Amino acid sequence: MALHWDGARWNVTRTPTRATLRAVWTHGSDEAWAVGNGGVALHWDGKQWTQVPSGVSDNLTSVAGVGADDVWAVGAAVVLHWDGSAFTTSPGWTPAVSDPYYHNVPGARVVAFSRDNAFAVSSDGTQRWNGSTWLKEGLGGGWTVHLAASGPDDIWTTGRSGGMNPNGTRAHFDGTRWTSEGFVQADNCDGLCPVHFEGGVGAIWTFGANDVWTNGRSHYDGAKWTTLLPDHPEQSEMAALGHDLVGITHETISRISLSATAAVATTTAGIIAMGGERASDLWGMATNNDIYRFDGRRWSFVAPAAYFAGFSGAALGSGSRDVWFVYGDLWHWDGSAWTKLDLGGMVGSGISLGPAKAAFLVDQMPEQVVHVKSYDGTAWHDLGGCGGDWMYSLSGTANDLWASGETGQGSNRRGVIWHWDGSAWKKLYESPMPSRTIYSVSSPMRGVAWAVERVESQLPFTARVLRWDGIAFQEAGEFPTLAVVARSDDDVTTVDRMDQDVSVHHFDGKSWTMERLFTGGASAQYFPLPDGRSYFLTGRGAMFVRH
Repeated sequence: MALHWDGARWNVTRTPTRATLRAVWTHGSDEAWAVGNGGVALHWDGKQWTQVPSGVSDNLTSVAGVGADDVWAVGAAVVLHWDGSAFTTSPGWTPAVSDPYYHNVPGARVVAFSRDNAFAVSSDGTQRWNGSTWLKEGLGGGWTVHLAASGPDDIWTTGRSGGMNPNGTRAHFDGTRWTSEGFVQADNCDGLCPVHFEGGVGAIWTFGANDVWTNGRSHYDGAKWTTLLPDHPEQSEMAALGHDLVGITHETISRISLSATAAVATTTAGIIAMGGERASDLWGMATNNDIYRFDGRRWSFVAPAAYFAGFSGAALGSGSRDVWFVYGDLWHWDGSAWTKLDLGGMVGSGISLGPAKAAFLVDQMPEQVVHVKSYDGTAWHDLGGCGGDWMYSLSGTANDLWASGETGQGSNRRGVIWHWDGSAWKKLYESPMPSRTIYSVSSPMRGVAWAVERVESQLPFTARVLRWDGIAFQEAGEFPTLAVVARSDDDVTTVDRMDQDVSVHHFDGKSWTMERLFTGGASAQYFPLPDGRSYFLTGRGAMFVRH
């Protein structure tokens, strides 16, 4: 089977063989080759696949070329060249040999740069075509090998072996010399040893010597390897689609949208929440509620958890010396110590209103009615409740607050939005239908407010995105989402878990677009800064700046 991407969707194209196809190479919309087991070679002319005699029965595992009359097809035991009319075996090729103990089936990969310059790697190492013969260079190898190149001065190869002493190698050729690094695990664990090797030795793709990806997860910037997409499934094969990557995982084809975001930091601390007002002084909270600081380049430990009982709390603040921590009770970190505060009830979500200023939703006791309480840097103020409704989200500024939640119970609940104008609360929206809740509201400035009304009357759940027009809330979109963050009326972002991915929608003032930025069961938080920058933070500590 062969699949073709037409710019909008994948389409199945019929092939004249039942053999397993192992590799494909394209030289344009009307020129492509596919090879596979049993020496099968297929040619695509823009309309259909045609089988072309290869003259061999060996498995072919890779194909590449520089033109319609200069194509290489390789397997561990054979190398073939297409001259525009027929395949012929090429001289000098050193076959790879299967391991008789583990019965592994070796493979081979090939890339081509010109008629007298091609490069291949197999389980026995690397080989180069010089225009007249193949020459063995002896570098690399492994049971599973991968190869990628952006040019003759930027060639990458990876390989790994299992067995009693699992090992792996990653090597790079810069046009003059090879450099390599790898691991050897000498424990007697038959390939099941947990081996960590930064960057990995799996599928690899290079956009250039300073922009290399392995496994769809790790990135090399010319100086170091960093795991930037820890939540993304490991890809067994990768290729480029414009500035993005396309990867294959088992039976899934996924697009890794590199152009939408760029990773700036990652940490093993497990940062799950972040905030602040300046890119050089952001705070982050780890899964164990420890507090970290991001200085614009890296994360560093700041303070131990104010409280931890096996579950993560919530946090907000203006910087690493101003963090409010919520775990039913409320604590404040001033840069030197934690202070526990009693607000007269269980503290829920809140919002930072500037350095040492904040507002919180508090389940006021003994009434058990939600009140909003704010701190102006000197004293606390009780702003009262929202008519006895239950609130989930708070946004805005000190004299222009928005609160969202629900009224009623069970299937009779309806979403509500309240507004504080500096003197009193007023209900400005209630859902027209039951089984709805408004979990998220966002107001970046006076007169601008957005909310997500979750519709839970039937599965699958969907949501209505609501926009304040100065008089009333109007529907501005409907799709599955849960949280909304607005910068302005023409820069709105929503984030939601969809299937095993996190979907991100963006509104530019005219229409919505969707990006699936984080796949494989990730969670993600979106956080914009006043200076125009904005970040995504995944649930495993990878941090991305949005362009």
